Amino acid sequence: MISTRLSAQASAWMVTLALFLPGGAALAREVDSDDRLLTQFIQDGEVVAHPWLEGHINFQGWDEGDRAALGGLLAFTLASDFEVGVSFAGMWVDPDGTGSDEGFSDTQVFGKVRLIEKPVVLSVGTVISLPTGDEEDGMGTGEVEMEFFGALRKVYRPMTLVANAGFRVNQDADVHLAQGGFPRDGETEGKVSGRLGAGLIFLHGERWSYQAELSFETKRYEGHDSDLRFTPGVSFRGEHAILRAGLSLGLTDGAPDYALLGSAVLRF
Repeated sequence: MISTRLSAQASAWMVTLALFLPGGAALAREVDSDDRLLTQFIQDGEVVAHPWLEGHINFQGWDEGDRAALGGLLAFTLASDFEVGVSFAGMWVDPDGTGSDEGFSDTQVFGKVRLIEKPVVLSVGTVISLPTGDEEDGMGTGEVEMEFFGALRKVYRPMTLVANAGFRVNQDADVHLAQGGFPRDGETEGKVSGRLGAGLIFLHGERWSYQAELSFETKRYEGHDSDLRFTPGVSFRGEHAILRAGLSLGLTDGAPDYALLGSAVLRF
């Protein structure tokens, strides 16, 4: 099942990506803090050099239904090596067999400290998930949850490696959360989940870059499955904005079948 899902979705992605490939592969600049992965912005060893204001959209297709989020991410430094930020979104949830709902999702606040810059960039940080979403409608868990991680970044011209590892403390939810966070009758027993992530960033000329990332998380709740995703993406850097897009492919039952990702970042 995994190989069939991957081959079909990967073929569609390769056709789509080919339509956007620009000419001229000359490496015209160095990688900087504006070159980020699509799904693992927070879990990166680098810190932002200036305020990062991003609007993003995320549409996910699951066996249990569909969900979409439209939100934003703000990150900035309080000191040269200390980054803080917040991520928030409005969400639309459409479980199979029931009506759809809209509302706010849980809000994430985060902070990380860059410990060293050479020979690799190394940081440690934490993410706190605040229960601003309605768990009865599948917008959140109804609990405060915390994640702790370590992350690194290493430049190998013409590519950059980003990697991270950490764990998340998931509380028991007051409602039964099916795979994908869709609400069902009953309760859900939370677990401590471990996570690993890695990605490569390739520069393509002055304005384009391409990303390929892999993320894995063990199951968050009893009865769920682990979450393994592969996400290729592309970024275009303009004078005042960065446009980013990608397609996430679910490789396990704990991940969405697919996710369409898009964002725009203002450059200050």
